[in-house]
Amino acid sequence: MELLGLTPTMLMLTLAGLAAVVLALYLLKNEQRKVIVPSVLLWDSLLAKRKGVAWARKLRRLLSLLLALLITALLAFAISDPHRLSKTTDRRIVILVDASASMQATDAEPSRLESAKRLARSIVRSLGGQDRALVAQLDAAVTPMSTLTDDRAALQHGIERVKATDLSSDLRVGMAFAIDVLRQSKQPELFIVSDGNLTGIEAAKRLASEHKQLKVHYLKVGESKRNVGIEHFSVRRYPLDKTHTESIVRVRNFGDKPEDAKLRLFAGQALLHEESLTLPAQGVAARTFADLAATGSALEARIELEAGADVLAADDRAYAALPPRKQSRVLLVSEGNRYLEAALLLDEYLDVDEVTPAAYTSARAHDVVIFDNVLPPERPEAPALYLAPTPAQGRFAPFKVKTALDRPFFERVDDEHPLTRALALRDVNVASALALVPEQGDRLVAQTAGGNPLIIEGQREGVRFVALAFDIRQSDLPLRVSFPLFILAAVDRLAGEQTSDAARGLVGEPWRLRVPDGVESAALQHPDGKITQVAVRDHEARLQVAQAGVYSVSAGSTRTLLAANVQAELEGAIAPRDTVIVKAAREEPRVRVSSLGSRLWPWLAVIAGLLLAAEWLSFHRRWTV
Repeated sequence: MELLGLTPTMLMLTLAGLAAVVLALYLLKNEQRKVIVPSVLLWDSLLAKRKGVAWARKLRRLLSLLLALLITALLAFAISDPHRLSKTTDRRIVILVDASASMQATDAEPSRLESAKRLARSIVRSLGGQDRALVAQLDAAVTPMSTLTDDRAALQHGIERVKATDLSSDLRVGMAFAIDVLRQSKQPELFIVSDGNLTGIEAAKRLASEHKQLKVHYLKVGESKRNVGIEHFSVRRYPLDKTHTESIVRVRNFGDKPEDAKLRLFAGQALLHEESLTLPAQGVAARTFADLAATGSALEARIELEAGADVLAADDRAYAALPPRKQSRVLLVSEGNRYLEAALLLDEYLDVDEVTPAAYTSARAHDVVIFDNVLPPERPEAPALYLAPTPAQGRFAPFKVKTALDRPFFERVDDEHPLTRALALRDVNVASALALVPEQGDRLVAQTAGGNPLIIEGQREGVRFVALAFDIRQSDLPLRVSFPLFILAAVDRLAGEQTSDAARGLVGEPWRLRVPDGVESAALQHPDGKITQVAVRDHEARLQVAQAGVYSVSAGSTRTLLAANVQAELEGAIAPRDTVIVKAAREEPRVRVSSLGSRLWPWLAVIAGLLLAAEWLSFHRRWTV
């Protein structure tokens, strides 16, 4: 027996004090009322009878005293809050409840997460008198929902606070957390309540092997394998017609049977495309949708089974955000270049002004300035595109030049860079080029075989630039489709408008967004309309999101849309694992205390109340005096 409310000494003192009070009240004699009568002869027979039963009256009074003392003792014990002791008296337990996207599957009623929370509650009910537990939510990180406590109510409340996310769960992080919490425990235990769709299992297994005293339990939830999800969704504007887009969707069947599904593309509430798909077992179907009208700022792809229910809805939708189109002012500084002029006319969102080098004074009123085989007298105020930036006396020189390159070729091209992603440059013929010397921090987008840069991107005194190391008229580049694509991509990139894939990513991945100078915070609007603040550091807003959807980041005068999607490749395979470090338990943890529960004070209080009722009844029945 354990007395959590009072120490044994305090309990004895309490009992002694209450017993003394009861005894004092009992010994107090009631003053008899005096009655004047004409004669006592009529009372002789009654008084004689009372003297004959005096011993019975004393016995009844003694029983009444014992009953009062018993009630007092029961109440004192109830106040001390006695507990039943279990066989294990020093267990320390961490309960990890998986809250990843796959736990939203509805093959368990009403969902896998709710089933996991039910199992977690059964663990709490099975705790012994001195056991302590901690409840934590597991996804990409660990979020404690309670302290390490024996308070069952606090633990149950922590379990109820666990909420589903669209993240993937990392068991390595959860194992490291549990080991840290239970480091000083003599009997550490870890309960993993999950469908087993976890990352970092092998790393967690290695950590567990280094702490052999840690006892690991795995409680499995879920049973179905049937699921179809959108594994990839990307959208990009056409470089030469940014009012239309091209979309790529990849859908995977994670089940063991073929499935018929319907794929739909939406812009807001407007349906852009719809088609039926037949997906083989464990198969993938990819679709490319060309020439879609770029209405709205965000696109959504949805997949739906033709027959039956898809048990996981989290990966049935995917999102992509289209950057807003804006009118950009471009200043072309050139002696005359028909190739450049024709390329710039292809984009109706460009407002182009052209001046000669002698007439150039400033680019402050423009978003981008292009210097065609000429350099300005001083650093330009606007982001610049330099074509053959030959150093000249009295002119701003963004580069040092070593020697001329004779007949260079594009040998090393960054095919993932937005400037060159859609270009074929390796067979471009160039008569000669400048051997530019890049500075630290410059990015070499394209180089010769010897490492001489042909396309460079970087900054000079905080102003962004893109440089082409040769005069386009000394090459056949203007005769190729790649030329207008490169010019428009460079202008859009310098103007801050993306021409590559729409801003998209996966939940849980870090986002880093450039913000204007002087901006110290950014406002993040969630898909449900909630707005939170994001700190800005080093001119970047850094954030992570836990739910799929389209987000808006406002920083100063700029607004950026971000589309976050579920990691369907990981979360869509919803077949539960039978083993996570250890094999799954076959049944729920059993409650080790008796049917009366571990806390006994309620039962003591009930018994005391029943005795009080019995004492009241006996008094009014004259069984006790």
